[in-house]
Amino acid sequence: MKKNTGKRVASKSKNRQYNGRRKSRFIFPIVFIVVLLVTLAISAFCLYQSNHFKNGTFINGVDCSHLTVEESLEKLNQHISETNITLGFIDTSYTLSASSFGLSLSSTEELQGFLETQHSSKEEINTFTLSNFSLEKDRLKETLSELPSFMKENMVSAQDAYVFFSEEDHLLTLVPEVRGNIIDFDTAFNLAVNQLQSGIDTIDFSSLIQAEPEITSSKFEENVSKINAILNTTITYNITDSKTLVLDKSIMKDWIAVSEDGMYSIDIDSHLPEFINLLEEESKDTTVFFEFEATDLGTVTVPAKKLSLNKEAELSRLKSCLENGKSDSLIPLYHLEIGNSYVEVDLGRQHVWMYVDGICILDTDCVTGNKGNHDTREGYFFLTGKTRNAILRGWNDNGTRYASPVSFWMPFDGGIGLHDASWRTTFGGEIYIGNGSHGCVNLPKAAAEEIYNNITFDMPIIVYDSSK
Repeated sequence: MKKNTGKRVASKSKNRQYNGRRKSRFIFPIVFIVVLLVTLAISAFCLYQSNHFKNGTFINGVDCSHLTVEESLEKLNQHISETNITLGFIDTSYTLSASSFGLSLSSTEELQGFLETQHSSKEEINTFTLSNFSLEKDRLKETLSELPSFMKENMVSAQDAYVFFSEEDHLLTLVPEVRGNIIDFDTAFNLAVNQLQSGIDTIDFSSLIQAEPEITSSKFEENVSKINAILNTTITYNITDSKTLVLDKSIMKDWIAVSEDGMYSIDIDSHLPEFINLLEEESKDTTVFFEFEATDLGTVTVPAKKLSLNKEAELSRLKSCLENGKSDSLIPLYHLEIGNSYVEVDLGRQHVWMYVDGICILDTDCVTGNKGNHDTREGYFFLTGKTRNAILRGWNDNGTRYASPVSFWMPFDGGIGLHDASWRTTFGGEIYIGNGSHGCVNLPKAAAEEIYNNITFDMPIIVYDSSK
C-alpha cells in the first residue's frame, strides 16, 4: 500500500511539470501576437493621426476634420467652385462664380504645412487660412472685359459743377458736378489677380476710379440762389391807371457779371440809379392824387402835378425790395410833404386858411377863378415869386386888356397866384360863379398882407374843391 502511494505521487508531480511546460509553449506566442497587434494598432493610429487633420479643423471656413491633405484639397476645391466673388464699383457691383475664372487650389504644399504645424505644435491649432490660390488669368481678363463698368462707351470723366446764364429764362442755371467712372483696366486686372490669389472674395475697385470732380455744386448753390432771388423779383410801378413801369429780370439781366472763378454777381448799386432816372422821366408829367385833412371837413383827395420824384427814398426802397427778393406793386414816391405850415384853399367853400407850426393864423373868405372858364386849378404848389406893389396884366373875355395894381403878389401856378383885390368889397359865397377872377385867389388886403408876411418858398399851397 505504501509503495503504491509513493509511485502515484511521483507520477502526479511529473504530470504537473509536463503540463506547465506545455502551457508555456502556448502562452508566449499569444502574448507576442497581442503585443504585436497592439503595436501595429498604435503605429497605424499614429500614422493615421499624422496624415489626417484633427477633429474641429477648419480651413478657410471649410470643415476638414479627419481629412487627409488630398481629401481636404478636393473638398476645398469643391467649396471654391461654389463660391461667389463680388466685384465692387462706386455705384454698382457684380457677383460672379469663382469658376468663371478657374479659381482653385492646385497645390497641396500649403495644406501639408498646415497639417505639420497642427501636429508639431504644443498648442491646439484648428483654424487655418489659405493664401495662395491659382486662377486662369486669361479667363479672368475675358470675364472682366465683358463687364459694363470696364467698357469704354460706359466711362465718363469727372466733370466740375458750373453755372451759366440762360438767355431763355434770364436766370442762372447750376449744372451739377458729374462723378467719373473711368478705371484703368490693366490696374484693375492686376488688383483682381493679387486679391483672388490671396483668397479675397470681395474686390473693391472704387479706389482705382477717377471719380471726384474738383468743384462741386456746393460752391455755387448759395450764390445762384441769391442772384436768382433778385432776378425773380418783379417791381411794378403804377404811374397812372393806364401807365406802368416794370423792373424785372428782362432789365436786370444786363446787370449780371461773372468772375474768373465762375461766381456771379449783380451790380444793383451801379444800375439802380439809371432805373430811377427812367422812372423820373416816365412820371414827370403825372398827376398824383393824395389825401389831405381839410379844415373842418376831414379827408379830401387832392391832385398834384409836376411833382419831383423822391429819388433818394425811391432808391432805398427799391434796393430793399431786390435784396429781400420781394416782388411788389408800388406807387412812385414824390417830394410831397405837408408838414405843419401851409396855406389851404378850398374852392368849394371859397375860403383860405394859413397854418404856421400847426397853428391857424389866418381864416378868410376869398374869390377864386370864374367857374367854368377861368377855374383855379386844384393841386399842390409852392411860391414861384413874391412881389410888393405889382401890376397884373392880361386879357378880359371880351378881348380888352386889363391892368390891375395889387399890393401883395404871390404867384404859385404860372400866372396864377394869391393877391389882394381892392376892387372887391365882398368875398366868399358864390361870387366866383359868374364873377370870379381870371384864376387867381383874390383876398382882402389885410389877409393878403398876413399871408405875404408869413409865407415862405418851402411852404405848400394846397388847393382843392370840396364841392365835388
